[in-house]
Amino acid sequence: MNVTTSPMLASIAVLLVFLGGGWSVKITDETLARDWLKEFDSRGRKLDYVSTVAEWNYVTNLTEHNQKLTVEAGLRLSEFQKAVAYNTTYFDWKSLKDDGLKRQFLFLSKAGLAILSADEVEKADTLRTGMEETYSTAKVCLPGHTAKCLTLEPDLTRMFSTSSNWKQLRLAWKGWRDVTGKKMKADYAEQVKLLNKAARLDGLRDEGEARRAVYEMDDFEGELERIWQEVKPLYQNLHAYVRRRLAEKYAGHDFPSEGHIPAHIMGIHYFDIR
Repeated sequence: MNVTTSPMLASIAVLLVFLGGGWSVKITDETLARDWLKEFDSRGRKLDYVSTVAEWNYVTNLTEHNQKLTVEAGLRLSEFQKAVAYNTTYFDWKSLKDDGLKRQFLFLSKAGLAILSADEVEKADTLRTGMEETYSTAKVCLPGHTAKCLTLEPDLTRMFSTSSNWKQLRLAWKGWRDVTGKKMKADYAEQVKLLNKAARLDGLRDEGEARRAVYEMDDFEGELERIWQEVKPLYQNLHAYVRRRLAEKYAGHDFPSEGHIPAHIMGIHYFDIR
């Protein structure tokens, strides 16, 4: 990857060559570090733009050709991210005085999925785009709708937001999960394995830790628990109120006497109320 677009970056390139040859001294000059970041930020923005456009073209026109272009653009971006993460090791960024600069290096030092082999990155992207296609194109065939099976948009979304037919909504809610979740289960599990592998190679326990790390909180889970305990009484009161009103509305149906709210009557297809 050519980084010699300015005299300053040419100096960085020379230093990286020496370091790559086994020199143990790392770069501590903050000016060099900033120029390196600017160069890679510029290139990264361009690659990210191309990848985003390819992704948009795919989700708005689900064809094999667009899926292929999306995966290819993702691979190019991943190669770049992997190179960036590797090159951060040439800098003694943990010793930088500028906290903002240090923080940027911290995030760039984690390659994410890009740390995997090219074949694994391609597999992960193919799994993801395949699940997106399943979610977007799945159809539910219900009794009374034999002339046309229902897609998520606009058919099922409209049904869940306007219908009060208990039986129809329950069939639609379950049917939607049968043609999406069940079909994606194996692919999703494989995707999680790849994400966890990448996280471990990045020095983390799993993908969960990687996602929590972006919040930069030492006790993220403890803080969430504290906040949850604060709002829990309000949530329980709201849950009880909504549950009582819905039980009145659907009197005579198989509404549970206690506990959860049936998800299929909440007006949105992705509800999973406990």
